[in-house]
Amino acid sequence: MKLKLFIPAILIIIISACSPSYMANSDYDSAVNLRNFQTFSLSDEYKNKSDSDPILNNEFNMERIKTAIRRELTVKGYTEVEEDPQMVIKFYTRVKDRQQVQNMGTGFGPYNRNFVKNYEESTTIVDISDAQTKKLIWQGYVSGEVSNSRNNREAVITEKIRRIFRDYPSRVANQK
Repeated sequence: MKLKLFIPAILIIIISACSPSYMANSDYDSAVNLRNFQTFSLSDEYKNKSDSDPILNNEFNMERIKTAIRRELTVKGYTEVEEDPQMVIKFYTRVKDRQQVQNMGTGFGPYNRNFVKNYEESTTIVDISDAQTKKLIWQGYVSGEVSNSRNNREAVITEKIRRIFRDYPSRVANQK
């Protein structure tokens, strides 16, 4: 009897370990050639969000996100400027409570087990607008479970931003 309860628990651990911790996606205005832009500037607009999560949106994390965005765009051949940028970058973060329910068993009797996982999911959205027209030209986002470990916050943020910009066009030869 204990073996029948142990096997579903092991399966849940294996499934959880194999699932990606976060996913990223992007969209863009197909009428705009993003490679024609050369310069960018980061906006501080996120500071004005009254409904922001004060723990997730602290100054440490905001600077980590800015640093990661700068790194990704610079590697792709774009230059950050203080005056007259061609692109303006804004980013936002949100946290939602989520619940994952997995059913293991036959669906009836003592062999049916539901496993519930409550967690927080964070989403980071990066908007790139044409500085001249103020029109959104590209948007990327990443969503995933919030990591509460202080040891790897910078690495997690860097990886999430890298995934957001994975398909962003490069101005550097031989790069995607």
